[in-house]
Amino acid sequence: MSENIKVLSPEGVVGIESCNELRVQLLQAFDTADPVVLNFAHIERIDLTFVQLLYAGVREARLRGIGFRFNGDLSKEVGEYLVTGGFCKEVPSQARELENNLVELQDK
Repeated sequence: MSENIKVLSPEGVVGIESCNELRVQLLQAFDTADPVVLNFAHIERIDLTFVQLLYAGVREARLRGIGFRFNGDLSKEVGEYLVTGGFCKEVPSQARELENNLVELQDK
């Protein structure tokens, strides 16, 4: 079976001002691709809106039965924000670590 992979690569500050556009891109990707990959390599900073979008994305992908994966290195600022906000116990350096944390929190 061949995969129809879609990679989304937001850049810079990803927060309230850019999350609606990213949400639309995610929903379109969920309609046409499996898996959908979110590349964190060019994200410098995030805010709570982006974290909420991640949770919603994980939930939506599960409901649709498709893969939603995180890829790339996390900036130090992103990792520290996630710890400060209580989303991770330790500063993740890789997006895959964040993906595992989000899935674990939703499984509880």
